[in-house]
Amino acid sequence: MAQSLENLRSVFLQTLDQRNEVRREAEKQLQVLRVQPSHPLQCLQLVSQCTAPQDSPIRQAVAVHFKNLVKNFWDEEKDDSVKISPSDRALIKTHLVDLMCTVPPAIQVQCSESIALIAAVDFPEQWDNLLPELISKFTVDGDLENLNGVLLTASSIFKRFRYVQRNDALYRDILYVLQKLAEPMLKLFQMLTKSVEQHQGNVQLLNNKLKALRTLCRIFFSLNWQDLPEFFEDH
Repeated sequence: MAQSLENLRSVFLQTLDQRNEVRREAEKQLQVLRVQPSHPLQCLQLVSQCTAPQDSPIRQAVAVHFKNLVKNFWDEEKDDSVKISPSDRALIKTHLVDLMCTVPPAIQVQCSESIALIAAVDFPEQWDNLLPELISKFTVDGDLENLNGVLLTASSIFKRFRYVQRNDALYRDILYVLQKLAEPMLKLFQMLTKSVEQHQGNVQLLNNKLKALRTLCRIFFSLNWQDLPEFFEDH
């Protein structure tokens, strides 16, 4: 691990210290570090590299910190006190989905929320490879925890299609999503339904597959909230 990442790891470790004075000092250091160039990207690298079992609390703390950076500072129109460079933004968006699919469930949740927060600002105009990348994870033969993480992420992104006033920009985004997602989503639903019938005796497997089907129904609900798309009407 590079020295800068090792130093950052040490600061996060101190934020978990039981001694109040040590914890407060570490939190002050994070306030200073967060305005440094590439700090969000370094946090993401730390999440990726802290794989030792004893580092799990640190990894969780870093993932939460990264999510909060995204929440507070990704949208520069809301707050530009922390600058995230265009190159760092591009690298984060390039690696975040794959990282989400390689980390434990507790960290996966934080990555998923981070993706949804970035998507609220950048998708689809400034993150046109997000949807193809999520769809590439649509498989019932791999890790179902990853599939459920991907589907929950997609569901969080598409909830924005609900409860909003109809307008041309909204319908343009919905059409973009439908053109890319509708057919793969239907095929995944069919595969999962068939797979459920084939694994009726495996409770754990059934639980994950039914969870995926439930999330697919939520995505379907979001995509149909404004109007019934022609694809779903025909299928």
